[in-house]
Amino acid sequence: MKMARLYVYCQDELVAELEVKEEELVEKIKRAFLRDDTVTHILVVSEDKAVNIKRRDVVPVELSKRSSGVFELATNEQLKKIERLDLSDFKHMILIKDFISVVGSSVDKQVKEPRDLDVVVRFDPRTGGDYLRRAIYTRLYKINPKVHVIFEPMGSSDDYVPLYDLMLVRVNPEKKLVEMQVTELKEKHCDVFVPFKPMKPKRRFYDLDQLLDYLFPE
Repeated sequence: MKMARLYVYCQDELVAELEVKEEELVEKIKRAFLRDDTVTHILVVSEDKAVNIKRRDVVPVELSKRSSGVFELATNEQLKKIERLDLSDFKHMILIKDFISVVGSSVDKQVKEPRDLDVVVRFDPRTGGDYLRRAIYTRLYKINPKVHVIFEPMGSSDDYVPLYDLMLVRVNPEKKLVEMQVTELKEKHCDVFVPFKPMKPKRRFYDLDQLLDYLFPE
């Protein structure tokens, strides 16, 4: 018989400690919160796993168990709402046809070898955002360093060879929920004129290709 130990807290003060059977865990947690409005969170420890449960996450709850043995709580209403959610009409869709095309001396009627690869992107960086502009250029540059990118919202005014459409790709057909977790910081203030240790990057890059491979893995 698997057992779990509950540590009941009011703010940072431990007010109760009890041992319960695994099948009684959910009911004991709900009862602890409902009986005392001052209970703020409960620490659940099972074998070598521990989960901190806050009041706002609990009522009503259902218990499921991950393969790793860590307990997970989710509201019944939220799960039922997602289950009823009909997203079947949302399919892949093309936003901009011929979004990127090859133009210039690579495809025109001139009898000469091109020195680079001209491509037109139907996109206006002034209104569409600098981040997307840089992402498009970086991806194309990784494929061919000789690429010369021209951003023109109206597209090519001459002969061209379509290369890419801009498309929305439907994902997550099983409707898996992405849960946002709130992390409470122990230190919630910053003192003026008090030195602090700045953040350091996990990696340093001294080569452009290594940086591109890191930012945009295949």
